[in-house]
Amino acid sequence: LQDASAAGDKLTEAQIARGLREMGVESSPDGIFTADSLRVSEAMQPAFAQLMASLVQDNLLTKEGDGYRSTPAFTIAADSTPALFRSGISNHPGHLPEALLCAATCAELGPILRGEKDAVQVLFASGGPELLDQFYGDGPITSPWLGAIASAVEEVARHLPEGRGLRILEI
Repeated sequence: LQDASAAGDKLTEAQIARGLREMGVESSPDGIFTADSLRVSEAMQPAFAQLMASLVQDNLLTKEGDGYRSTPAFTIAADSTPALFRSGISNHPGHLPEALLCAATCAELGPILRGEKDAVQVLFASGGPELLDQFYGDGPITSPWLGAIASAVEEVARHLPEGRGLRILEI
């Protein structure tokens, strides 16, 4: 599971790099980009800043004043997306739903960050509810957690007074 998680992280990073490249990260004459130059919506700027900080930490970007510059590792990651996808699925087929959801979301990274599309809608439209059901219900990472949550809810429900309902809010 640890190897699969590391491979998934590397694939995710590559898919994000590819999505950022499609937004124009490597197209400015001086190589520097900002949230404004990529037209990131105001509502998405905190998420963008967090994403950039993560990519700086992983040496895919460098911080340049108020902006960022891609590194050679960024280019390698963006270029390696198809190969990483194939090898990740070959080596860890149980993570296919996760990889497909990430690929669909990163393919729409520009419209999401610009506020043109809602990320949740992209998730539901990309593979439909069946893919999300696979991810949450059968995924090697999520299914144990969901099983534990279900057991806890069942235990609480068993101790409710007769006739008393239990309401659950999904967040």
